Amino acid sequence: MAANGQEAMLSYQLNRDSIQLVLLDLVMPDMGGQAVANLLRDINPELAILYCTGYEYHDVLAHDVVKKPFSVSRLSCAIRQQLEP
Repeated sequence: MAANGQEAMLSYQLNRDSIQLVLLDLVMPDMGGQAVANLLRDINPELAILYCTGYEYHDVLAHDVVKKPFSVSRLSCAIRQQLEP
Protein backbone atom coordinates (compact mmCIF):
# COMPACT_ATOMS: atom_id res chain seq x y z
CA MET A 1 0.00 0.00 0.00
CA ALA A 2 1.28 3.45 -0.89
CA ALA A 3 0.30 6.83 0.54
CA ASN A 4 0.87 8.69 -2.73
CA GLY A 5 1.88 8.29 -6.35
CA GLN A 6 5.61 8.51 -5.67
CA GLU A 7 5.40 5.70 -3.11
CA ALA A 8 3.34 3.63 -5.54
CA MET A 9 6.05 3.97 -8.19
CA LEU A 10 8.80 3.04 -5.73
CA SER A 11 6.84 0.08 -4.40
CA TYR A 12 6.27 -1.24 -7.92
CA GLN A 13 9.92 -0.81 -8.86
CA LEU A 14 11.04 -2.73 -5.76
CA ASN A 15 8.49 -5.54 -6.15
CA ARG A 16 7.68 -5.66 -9.86
CA ASP A 17 8.41 -9.37 -10.27
CA SER A 18 5.69 -10.31 -7.78
CA ILE A 19 2.99 -7.80 -8.87
CA GLN A 20 0.33 -8.85 -11.37
CA LEU A 21 -2.17 -6.06 -10.79
CA VAL A 22 -2.03 -2.54 -9.40
CA LEU A 23 -5.03 -0.85 -7.78
CA LEU A 24 -4.73 2.94 -8.04
CA ASP A 25 -6.93 5.69 -6.69
CA LEU A 26 -7.57 8.24 -9.41
CA VAL A 27 -6.99 11.05 -6.88
CA MET A 28 -3.77 10.71 -4.88
CA PRO A 29 -1.28 13.21 -3.43
CA ASP A 30 1.76 14.12 -5.55
CA MET A 31 0.67 12.16 -8.61
CA GLY A 32 -2.78 10.93 -9.60
CA GLY A 33 -3.61 7.37 -10.54
CA GLN A 34 -3.64 7.95 -14.29
CA ALA A 35 -0.18 9.55 -14.19
CA VAL A 36 1.17 6.64 -12.15
CA ALA A 37 -0.45 4.17 -14.54
CA ASN A 38 1.19 5.85 -17.53
CA LEU A 39 4.61 5.53 -15.89
CA LEU A 40 3.95 1.92 -14.86
CA ARG A 41 2.89 1.03 -18.39
CA ASP A 42 6.16 2.49 -19.68
CA ILE A 43 7.92 -0.05 -17.44
CA ASN A 44 5.49 -2.92 -18.10
CA PRO A 45 2.91 -2.48 -20.89
CA GLU A 46 1.19 -5.74 -19.90
CA LEU A 47 0.56 -4.74 -16.27
CA ALA A 48 -3.10 -5.03 -15.21
CA ILE A 49 -4.29 -1.75 -13.70
CA LEU A 50 -7.56 -1.14 -11.88
CA TYR A 51 -8.65 2.27 -10.67
CA CYS A 52 -10.90 3.28 -7.81
CA THR A 53 -12.44 6.62 -6.91
CA GLY A 54 -15.00 8.17 -4.65
CA TYR A 55 -15.61 10.95 -7.18
CA GLU A 56 -17.84 11.05 -10.20
CA TYR A 57 -15.90 10.21 -13.33
CA HIS A 58 -16.69 10.50 -17.01
CA ASP A 59 -13.76 8.99 -18.79
CA VAL A 60 -12.84 6.32 -21.27
CA LEU A 61 -11.43 4.36 -18.31
CA ALA A 62 -14.92 3.87 -16.87
CA HIS A 63 -14.81 0.08 -17.39
CA ASP A 64 -11.58 -0.09 -15.34
CA VAL A 65 -12.90 1.98 -12.41
CA VAL A 66 -14.46 0.68 -9.20
CA LYS A 67 -16.57 3.31 -7.45
CA LYS A 68 -15.92 3.78 -3.72
CA PRO A 69 -17.22 2.64 -1.38
CA PHE A 70 -17.12 -0.86 -2.84
CA SER A 71 -17.73 -4.30 -1.40
CA VAL A 72 -15.12 -7.03 -1.26
CA SER A 73 -17.28 -8.95 -3.72
CA ARG A 74 -17.34 -6.07 -6.23
CA LEU A 75 -13.58 -5.53 -5.93
CA SER A 76 -12.90 -9.27 -6.31
CA CYS A 77 -15.04 -9.37 -9.44
CA ALA A 78 -13.23 -6.36 -10.95
CA ILE A 79 -9.83 -7.87 -10.17
CA ARG A 80 -10.83 -11.17 -11.72
CA GLN A 81 -11.96 -9.37 -14.89
CA GLN A 82 -8.62 -7.54 -15.12
CA LEU A 83 -6.57 -10.71 -14.71
CA GLU A 84 -8.53 -12.95 -17.09
CA PRO A 85 -6.90 -13.40 -20.50
